[in-house]
Amino acid sequence: MLLGIDHLVIAVADPDDAADQLRDRLGLESGGGGRHEGLGTYNRLVWLGDSYLELIGVDNRELAAASWIGMPTLHALDSGGGLATWAVATDAIEADLARLRDTGSDLADPTSGERLRPDGRIVRWRLASPPTLSVDEPPFLIEHDTSAAEWTPAERGGTRRRRLPARAPGPPGRRRRPDAPRLHANPRRPLPPVARRRRGT
Repeated sequence: MLLGIDHLVIAVADPDDAADQLRDRLGLESGGGGRHEGLGTYNRLVWLGDSYLELIGVDNRELAAASWIGMPTLHALDSGGGLATWAVATDAIEADLARLRDTGSDLADPTSGERLRPDGRIVRWRLASPPTLSVDEPPFLIEHDTSAAEWTPAERGGTRRRRLPARAPGPPGRRRRPDAPRLHANPRRPLPPVARRRRGT
């Protein structure tokens, strides 16, 4: 079944630097990360409970331009960085894919992926992606291999190092703190609906 938002893919120039900024300014620790072999990208993960931010960068532009995750990452970076795409978690990808296709979804067949961590352990998953990934397109589905690295609670970072003050948000138009971290997300651009896209539209 579909479980909810799995993660947001945030394109940044330097994932390590972005992770350090989130740690130093918001108290969010990163946990995990590594290279996507053959895809031209690498990442750091910031856990937020059962969801996470994927801070993704490009280390080989030629490979990235030809890969499913590299293309939306490059597009976002060339536009200043920020949200590149997003994923919905599933624990039964074949069943969910069949159900969505019955309603007109053009998600592709599931493919397997993996990421090599710096410690040599492998993170594995399966995913089903629409023909094009971007902030204006439907998300991809992902089913994680819970027997592989990174999916035990002990391995997830994402805990706050310090309590953040509980303050109400400021009024519209309030100026941004000059030292606030820049993730380059566009607050005026609405997130795309989770609803599946029908063929021919």
